[in-house]
Parts: sequence; C-alpha cells; structure tokens
Amino acid sequence: MPAQFADIKVGYSCNNDCIHCVIADKRRSLQQRGRRLDRTTEEVKEQISEAKRGGVSSVVITGGEATIRRDFHDIINFAREQDLGIWLQSNGRAFSIREFAEMAANSKAITHYTIALNGPNEDIADTISRSKGSFAQTVLGMKNLVSLNQKVGGKIVLSKFNYMHVPGIIRVFHSAGVKSCNIAFPHGQGNAFRYFDRVVPRYVDVKPFVDETILTAKQLGIYVDFEAIPFCFLKGNESLVSELKIQEGQLRDMDFINLNYAETRRNVAKKKGPGCTECKYFRICEGPWVEYPERFGFDEFLPVKE
Repeated sequence: MPAQFADIKVGYSCNNDCIHCVIADKRRSLQQRGRRLDRTTEEVKEQISEAKRGGVSSVVITGGEATIRRDFHDIINFAREQDLGIWLQSNGRAFSIREFAEMAANSKAITHYTIALNGPNEDIADTISRSKGSFAQTVLGMKNLVSLNQKVGGKIVLSKFNYMHVPGIIRVFHSAGVKSCNIAFPHGQGNAFRYFDRVVPRYVDVKPFVDETILTAKQLGIYVDFEAIPFCFLKGNESLVSELKIQEGQLRDMDFINLNYAETRRNVAKKKGPGCTECKYFRICEGPWVEYPERFGFDEFLPVKE
C-alpha cells in the first residue's frame, strides 16, 4: 500500500543549533564542503509533486527550519494546491511576528503545526537551542497561532538538560493554549551523537519524570504521548506509546529517499534486546534507538510479563 504521508526535508538551515539536533552533522558536512544547505524552491515542489503522484494524502514539512525560508509561503500554498494535508514541524520562532502568523493562518494551507519547545524557561530552553531569545519567540509564536485558531501541538525532545523539567514545559504549553504534546527520547545522531554523554539520559533516570508528566498533563487536560520510550517504561500507560499511532510514511531527505521509513525505523534504526522476547509487548514494541544499547546495553529494559 502507498505511504499515507511524506516527510519532506526542505533543507538543513536553522535559526537554532539545538544540542540534541539529529541533522547537525549533515549541516556541518555540507558547510565544510562548501555545499548548499537547502533545496531550491523548485526542488521542494518536485518532491511534493512526486510524493503526491506516489499516492500520499499529506506531507510533513520539516528541516532544519522551514519558516526561515523566503519561499515558505510559496511552498505551503503549492502543497495546498495539490490537495495535500500539510503538517509543519517548526521551532515556531517566526510566528512570533504577528503578520507572519496571520499570513500562514489566512492561507488555510497548514493542517497542523508541531512546535518544539525544550525548556520551561529562557535559561534552559535557550541553553538547549543555543540561540538567545528563542524561548520567548517560540512561546509568543504559539500564542499567536492559537489566537488565530490554528491547530497547534507541542514537541519536547528529552535530554540531560531538561528531563527533570518536562512537567514545567507542559505547563508552558498549557499557558500558550496548546492541547497536545509529543515527548521524544533523543536519537543519538548528529549533535546528540557528538555530545552523547552530555545529552542522552538514562531511561531509569527519566522514568519518574515521565510518570509526573503524565499526571501533570491529565490535570491540565493536555494529551501527551511518548516516542522511543518502550512499553516497559510506560507500564499502566501503554496507550501513550506514540509508535502505536505512527502511519506508514516516506522520508525525503536531502541526499536520499526512503519510501518505507517505518520499516527502516523498526528493523534498522531501533533494536530490541535478548530479554525482550519474553515481554508481552514484543511484537508491537520497537525498542530504543540502536545507539542507546550500543552505549548502555539492555539491562534497564525489563520484560513485561503480566
């Protein structure tokens, strides 16, 4: 069956340089070789058209940061003209400019905005983004979009810098009017690989704060789910494993196209340990990103038997 969506990377340029960014190594490599970091407008449109011809019903526009492109509105309008749903992944900073947010809202092109915020305050968020002022701009951007009746969800990437503060980040999303949030364990690539010991926490350390986050979200009426956190760390809240809901999709990166990324994610990018065969969730669990057990092993992952 054809993929239901295509994740299209418009390029690697970004106004943040997050300490956990998975594509930072690709950006550095291109810069060192004097190569351009981004697809041209026509190249992005061709990727959208090719995905449409392949039968997808929606596209995920991501980067880097798509909103810093001069052709951003041209791209989303083109995707709308193809009768495609558009999901935008963004740090939301550009939407702090009210006129920019209004242009996006008035176009009626974007189906859903996923806005990343990784700290509950300026000190932590700007340390992670390594861009001063990013926290204030992201929060204002979300508030502008919500006030314009746009569908906005949150995104948090866990790290050693913020995992103990996630309940506080959920409160910031709530104050901005955001009703849902995906919380992801870091994928040990790019900056997260380069600074692995500084960035990637242990699952056993994260778990108490995951439990607290679930309680906080319930109290505030915010839906949360968790990516790359296996069932054994969400006992009693297994329905919040986000991989249960991820549709089949294409990944259209700058230098390769994967027409079935879900299969690659399950069978190559993630890995289950020997003890996982005893777990009642073995058939539906994907396990952690493979870089994690390569560093720490599988001792933390205890099979759920009842």
